[in-house]
Amino acid sequence: MQKNVFVLLCFLVSTHLFSQNSTSAFIETVSRKFDKEFETGAGGVAAIVHKGKVVYKKSFGHEYAGGPEITEDTYFSIGSVSKSVATLVIADLIAEKKLQLTTPLSNAFANAPSGVEVHDLLSHNSGFRFKGNWQIEHGRTRNVLISEIMRQGLGKKEFLYNNLAFSLVENIIEQQTGLSWTSVFHQYLAKRGLEHITISNIENNIPLAHPHFKTPQIKKLVSVSRLPKYYPERVSSSAGVFASLKDLVKFAQLQFLPEFDYLHLPRVEANDILNCSVSFPVKRDKIRASYALGWRVIELKDDKGQSSRMVYHGGYLRGISAFVGLIKTHDLAVIMVRNDELYTPTKVVSSVWGAYLEAFSS
Repeated sequence: MQKNVFVLLCFLVSTHLFSQNSTSAFIETVSRKFDKEFETGAGGVAAIVHKGKVVYKKSFGHEYAGGPEITEDTYFSIGSVSKSVATLVIADLIAEKKLQLTTPLSNAFANAPSGVEVHDLLSHNSGFRFKGNWQIEHGRTRNVLISEIMRQGLGKKEFLYNNLAFSLVENIIEQQTGLSWTSVFHQYLAKRGLEHITISNIENNIPLAHPHFKTPQIKKLVSVSRLPKYYPERVSSSAGVFASLKDLVKFAQLQFLPEFDYLHLPRVEANDILNCSVSFPVKRDKIRASYALGWRVIELKDDKGQSSRMVYHGGYLRGISAFVGLIKTHDLAVIMVRNDELYTPTKVVSSVWGAYLEAFSS
């Protein structure tokens, strides 16, 4: 009996030490990658959170050339990571029974196609084919965009990444609550201690990292505007959120609460990421890529225990790139935002997930 207990204790201690060593290896690898990537470019911030505590934090660069230094309180546009923030608000509305995943789009639009519900919009599985990206980028109003998506109607129900369709949830929420989407967004985030996150215009005296990109005429990174154009105004739930590193750390910590687990469950295959021109840590045919509710999921196909799963979202608008990733089995979160295009979200996905697979499979 005593021998069996001793063997069990040895096993538990060795397993614990292996987990500790693997976690340390992962943190060290990702930290080095961020340190290297932050040697060049306009500016950015990054953090790694383990068991709710920040174990790595970095900021570098300036809001714009000759401008203030970037800090953990500097606002960044986070692009499509906005979707993950929006689903936190939506989850709280659902918890208060002010909204359901099955609430139909027709509640907000009399001319909406039948069969489209909140969960379809949040998982990019509504069947809407009109994406409107070109029209957004050329300044079409939201009313015009919505008229066009309704006019074109539905195709086959399958995954199609669609900023405009996702943002239709804003109109459903307004109809269900009697409040503006902007008001609901800020009120519900404030309840969670995230009152600094915003979808409102940012005043000139507020620290804000300007987008930086290269033009055909100018071969170096330049900032030609203070804010990204059009996307934040037209589809704020999809790509209009502004947040600091400090905000995103709090946001990531909240995602480990069990009440948000259902947001992270795969719902539809989303193989668009596998078509990107980056090197993945394993062959593409071994990867399962999915979309959940405002989150992406990447894992190994043969992993029945979900130990390889990373829940994440990337964000890209011209001149900014962002990433928030959750490795829930090991209580790890990784955050990166830059005000340039030198380290794309897809590269971060491959890099962070690759570091995770290497650390925890050795």
